[in-house]
Amino acid sequence: MSLADEFIQSPSYELLSRCTKDNLFTVKTAILNTYELVPEAYRQKFRRLSKTDRITYVEFAREKENLFDRWCTSEHVTSREQLRELVLLEEFKNCVPDAVATYLHDRQVTTLAQAAVCADQYALTHKNVFVPFSSSPSHCIRS
Repeated sequence: MSLADEFIQSPSYELLSRCTKDNLFTVKTAILNTYELVPEAYRQKFRRLSKTDRITYVEFAREKENLFDRWCTSEHVTSREQLRELVLLEEFKNCVPDAVATYLHDRQVTTLAQAAVCADQYALTHKNVFVPFSSSPSHCIRS
């Protein structure tokens, strides 16, 4: 079943067929909204995609690029600075305990500075004891 067939059978198409079928922009928006993922889903798909024997390196690179673009678009990244914050924030979340990363995600922080302040607040609120930070990168492996 094609994407178009799936859309025609969806509630979004039913709604459109009552309103208008002539407005291409409305149709495009409805299709995109029907299949829109949250930014975290795009991030995970981007990070988890790996090369298999079934696709060429060119296809793999193209899909990796496509997923990255979808992730950035879903996060409304339009500048180098926003991209920098996105990557730094992701790396920060990967290097903190799972509970802290979940807390940061729930708080919807968008900058590294916000994440650091919220992580410290979480640690103080939950009476965590600050332990010396290890310089070993082995603690930064979450995807």
